[in-house]
Amino acid sequence: MDWSLAKPQEEAELPESGVIVPAWFPSELPPAQIRMLLHHTLAGSQRLTPAERLVVVVDGQPRVSAVAHELQEEWEQELGASFVVLDLPENRGKGAAVGVGLEYLGAEAPGAYCLTRDADGDHRVSDMPRLAQLAEQVAREQGTDLVTIIGGRQSLHRPMNWLRGELELWVDEVATEGYKLVRAREGVALSTQYYAAYGGYADLESGCKLYSAAAARLAAQALRAESERYPELDLLRWGCEIIPLTEVVLAGGIVGEVRRLTYEGQPVSGYQGKESITLYANQLVWLAQRLELTRRQAAQLLDNALLRREMWSDVQGREVALGIRSQVLSALSGPPAPEQVCAPRFC
Repeated sequence: MDWSLAKPQEEAELPESGVIVPAWFPSELPPAQIRMLLHHTLAGSQRLTPAERLVVVVDGQPRVSAVAHELQEEWEQELGASFVVLDLPENRGKGAAVGVGLEYLGAEAPGAYCLTRDADGDHRVSDMPRLAQLAEQVAREQGTDLVTIIGGRQSLHRPMNWLRGELELWVDEVATEGYKLVRAREGVALSTQYYAAYGGYADLESGCKLYSAAAARLAAQALRAESERYPELDLLRWGCEIIPLTEVVLAGGIVGEVRRLTYEGQPVSGYQGKESITLYANQLVWLAQRLELTRRQAAQLLDNALLRREMWSDVQGREVALGIRSQVLSALSGPPAPEQVCAPRFC
């Protein structure tokens, strides 16, 4: 590595960038708590981007919009400049909010990078410059302008819960192995050299991502196009993280990852246990169809990864996983796949 190209820590910044914060909160959350979480999310963002490139997209919630506009006015009074608030007329899902933000920044405030951050304060400002540093390294070393960097969590179980962590790790492995299969068809090996060095599979489901300008345009187009192509899957709600990454990979781009801090437990969440099958099945159905997997190929990838997960030995975890597996395979065509998961008798 050419260490002469590394910036001193005190010079770390997010150059020529825009930041998108998709904002949605559970209906039972009091306005005071919404205000606190939004404030924690936005505080210090001036270190990442000029105020006019900091975009809060409210996903069809008038009471959240009211809080965002109050904070917007306070910023204007205290700092002389404020962030942008975009209001969706109805709740359409996080993917819609992210897509609108990407389109806005591309049209109104073009920049080298677009960074997505969740509205619950979980993505610390101090971690964000490292995403841009890796993006610049990837672009320089690989000669590409199609780059996405993930802010990966140290643990997936602790911030959410054990079962959801297991399901996300399952999706991460299935998606990555699917990408390898597709790239191999093209005679190319998938690049994972910029994943966090001590990780296994990258944290594809993380809401903290940095897109190069080219990747941001591709992500916005894909979110819109794929949601229209598969309306029954409600992808703007259930597939918002996996779609942009998949399109970057299929277009020959590079995905990298750096580790970031995360809360011990999520401050708020829009997902309930009963929705686990829909949440993960819909995005896996889309992924399998987008990668043009047969039913048998998808079953093999699902089973390979499932048998490595601890949830396979847990009654509830296995029930949820098998429900997802069944839903995915029933949506695909091709030769029949084994109805049962064939597992070793001893471990």
